[in-house]
Parts: sequence; C-alpha cells; structure tokens
Amino acid sequence: MSKETIKSLMQEMEYNYEFIYHSYEANGRLMRSQDMMAKLYETFLKDIETNNRKSPIFTQHIEKIENYQNEKKTILKPYIETEPNQIVVDFIASMTDEYFRDIYEYMFGMSFTSYFDD
Repeated sequence: MSKETIKSLMQEMEYNYEFIYHSYEANGRLMRSQDMMAKLYETFLKDIETNNRKSPIFTQHIEKIENYQNEKKTILKPYIETEPNQIVVDFIASMTDEYFRDIYEYMFGMSFTSYFDD
C-alpha cells in the first residue's frame, strides 16, 4: 500500500475506535445486553432445576432436541440429562439477536409480538 493509503486507513481506524468501539452508546448497549443475558441465563437455569416445562427452555429448546433425537433414533442419553448450565448455554448460543430480544421481552412482561404468539 502507498503511504497515503496507509495514512488514510489509520485515520479511519482511529475514527472507528473513538466514535464506534469506545463510544458511550455502544458500551451502554453492551452493558444492557450483558444484564439481559445474565437475567435470561439465571431464569432458564432455575426453570430447568424446578422442571418448569412451560418455560421456553423446554418448549423451544429441550423438547425440540429430544423430538429430533427420537425421530432420528440418535439418543445416546436424553438431552435433559445434560448438565443444566450446558443446556442453558446451548439455548442462548442458538439464538439470533432478534430472538434474544423477543424472548427477553416475552419472559419479563414487555410488549411482544413474534415467536410466542398463539
């Protein structure tokens, strides 16, 4: 690359760090997301421990995996016997951003119209 191109690229990188990566708005959103993630995690873990079969961790995750295992006859052990923390991690890791927001709203009583409407 030419010196001018490198200089321009460095200026763009500095701009990105100042106004995007280190911005108050971006960091505020990250902190809110972390709080939301922790709240969902704790709630889903408790739902498994109390066997709350109405919880989305059962209806949207565990039951779907167990149904798939039954259909494909691939059961090594029932998925519900997996360590509960791992089940919660699997569920949250499988979520899209939109699904994450929607399930958070659904779980904690905010306005909601999407995956869980009957």
